[in-house]
Amino acid sequence: MAVPLAWGCGGSNVAFEDRDAGDGSVADGSGADTALEDGASTDSGLPDDTGGPVDTGGPVDTGVDVGPPDTKPPGCPPGGTKKLEVCPPTCSGGCDGDVCNIRCNAINGCNDTTLACPPNARCKILCDGLNSCQRTKVQCQPGSPCELACTGTNACQGVDYTCPSFAGACTLTCSALSSCTTGKVKCGPGACSASCTGLGTTGVKVDCGPSCACSNKCPG
Repeated sequence: MAVPLAWGCGGSNVAFEDRDAGDGSVADGSGADTALEDGASTDSGLPDDTGGPVDTGGPVDTGVDVGPPDTKPPGCPPGGTKKLEVCPPTCSGGCDGDVCNIRCNAINGCNDTTLACPPNARCKILCDGLNSCQRTKVQCQPGSPCELACTGTNACQGVDYTCPSFAGACTLTCSALSSCTTGKVKCGPGACSASCTGLGTTGVKVDCGPSCACSNKCPG
């Protein structure tokens, strides 16, 4: 434990007289002059503690047992992604690092199609056009997080959304009028959530399956 010093006038210093030496004893805190090779001396400003044990720099007992590293961390499997060096054509909204953006913004733009996310990438699908993703099948890749946002009126009616298998989070948000009516979500082992705030969005079916954390805020 460091010893606070009280500095007085005239350049002298005074150390507290009692200091714990680390072995349960109390060391004398009087100052000491240290001789230099040329005969001069200087005030070391440190307490004279020559009789206590020497600190060898060994490990410090913090009182906390950290134990071995946890090889199986709690929680849901996060999945893994990597930077997309080349943006695949299916990423119609462009790529940003490890994110593939698929956008359906035209009226009826992606109806009755299959949107397949690229492997090893975080997939974000935005259906913001009127009736843009009706009866569309969304296929997420194993081990990669997936997001489907339905922000256009009637956008995701009858959508068939298959979340990633093996690992990776999966989310569905339906914020527009009747945006996800009669839609289906099949969760994987990762975290899975569905949220429906748009008026008239009813009949959404969420199959939690093996999901480690399933949240369904869509009316059935």
